[in-house]
Amino acid sequence: PILERTGGPGYVTVRLGNAVLFEGQNAPTSIHGKGYHFVPRFETIQPIALEPQYGEIDELTAMTRDGFYVQVKNTRFRFRLSADPAERSKENPYPYSEEAIFDMLYNRTVSEKGLSDWVSGVTSDVRKVLAGYINRHTLDQLTAPEESGADPRGEIRTELFSGKMKEKIHKRGAELLWVDIGNFIVRDEKVEKQRLSTWQAKWMGDVRLSQSYGEAQRLAYQEIGRAEAQAEILISIMHALSDVNMQGGSHQTVRDVILIRTAQLLETMGNTPGDVKTLPEGGESRKGK
Repeated sequence: PILERTGGPGYVTVRLGNAVLFEGQNAPTSIHGKGYHFVPRFETIQPIALEPQYGEIDELTAMTRDGFYVQVKNTRFRFRLSADPAERSKENPYPYSEEAIFDMLYNRTVSEKGLSDWVSGVTSDVRKVLAGYINRHTLDQLTAPEESGADPRGEIRTELFSGKMKEKIHKRGAELLWVDIGNFIVRDEKVEKQRLSTWQAKWMGDVRLSQSYGEAQRLAYQEIGRAEAQAEILISIMHALSDVNMQGGSHQTVRDVILIRTAQLLETMGNTPGDVKTLPEGGESRKGK
C-alpha cells in the first residue's frame, strides 16, 4: 500500500494469481509476475488480480418492443484476464499478456463519478447486451418462449459469446467464462391476469377436446355394436330358415319361426352386458359383441 501511494525505492512480493505493473513518471515501465521484485526510485505499482473475477447485475429494467417493462434479476457471470489458452498449464495457471494488462488498466471509462474499475466496465458491456435484447423482442418472446418458439436465455448467451462481444470485451483485456442470465419479471398485474386467463382457456380447450373424442368413440362403438347385433339376427334367422326348409315346414311355420327368433334375439340384446341368453336352437348372444 505504501509503494502504491509513494513509489520506490522498495521491494514488493507478488504471490501466485497476481501480477504488478510498474509505472514511471510518464509511462509504464514493466510488468512482473510471481516473485520478489525491486521497485526503483520514483516508480509506483499497480497490483493486478489474475484469478477469474465475479460480476453480478442485481436488477436491470428495460422496455420490450411492444411497450412493456421487464426486469432481469440476479444476472451473474465470471471473467478473467485474456491470455493465450496455449500458455495455461498446471505450472502457469494464470498466464497474462502485457497487452491485456494495458487494456485492463488504461482502457477504462470515465464518468462524472470518476474513473471506473475493471469489473464495472465488463458489467456495463453485459448490461448493454441484456437491455438491447429486451428492446428488440416482444413480451411473449421473453416470458412465454414455448408459445412463440423462442429461447431467450439461449439467444442472450449466444450473443454474449459471439465474436462481436468477445472483441468488445477483449478491448478491456477480459475474457468471458460463464454467465447465468437470471430471471425475467413483469410487474404489471394486468399482464399476469391475462396470462392466467390464457392458460385457463388453453387447458379448458384441451379438456373439451378430450371429452369430445371420448364421446365420439362411444358413439362409434355403439354403432359397431348395433351392426354386429343386426348381423347376428340375420345369421340366426338364416339358420332357423335352413332348419325349417330341411324339415319341410309350411309358409306359416316359416313366418312363426322368423317372428319367434326375432323376439328371442331382441330380448337377448336387451339384457345388461355380461348376461347371457341361451337360444333354443344353439348359440349364445351377448349385448355389444
